[in-house]
Amino acid sequence: MPDCVRRVCADGERRPLAITPSHATRGVPWSVTAAGRVVFVNSLASSGGTDTQPAGASALTIAGPHLDAAEHEAELVAGQYRAGGSDVWIARSKRDVLQGLEHSTLAHFACHGIGDGADGALQLFDGTLRASDVTRCTKLPSVVVLSACNAAATGRSSVNGLAAGLVAAGVSTVIAPVAPINDRRSVHFMARLHQHLAHGESPAAALAAATSYPSGRIDPAAAPFVCLTA
Repeated sequence: MPDCVRRVCADGERRPLAITPSHATRGVPWSVTAAGRVVFVNSLASSGGTDTQPAGASALTIAGPHLDAAEHEAELVAGQYRAGGSDVWIARSKRDVLQGLEHSTLAHFACHGIGDGADGALQLFDGTLRASDVTRCTKLPSVVVLSACNAAATGRSSVNGLAAGLVAAGVSTVIAPVAPINDRRSVHFMARLHQHLAHGESPAAALAAATSYPSGRIDPAAAPFVCLTA
């Protein structure tokens, strides 16, 4: 555990913790380093000024190709919001994804993450989606969850990969991993995460609650995920 976090955690207080990582520490899995704490990671990216919407009214789920559990994960996530009476959008093509983003308050991507340059991309059935594509949208969800390998991994620029690119485009909060993930092992973690989000918890609080099993043991599938905000 880095000294800065050890000192903060040692005081016994449970206040939310906001971290602005250096270039060398952008890849740290902060949600595990400060397990149980509500942790926000500052993306170091300024807002692009796109209008955002309050979370909780409608959800968009996207499953990408060549992943065994992606469709199952997307359906479990959709079920969490349907059960609460929310509208749920389902999109697979790039055109439908971009349209759905404009009408949703939360979006969940279960896709391959592609380490393509500093920005990264998500694999869809008919191509790729980059943060720059999202800037076409007139409105964006408040919360985006990227269940995609390395989606918050450090790029070569000052922007911390795809997840921070979405924050720069105007998404208020992005939950994404800083390392590769196993799609089959992530399914139950994602179901727990969205159960908390669907019940109105803030993204950082939902991630902190979902990171551990009820026994208190950390779920290894949750370890790479961080909560990125502007």
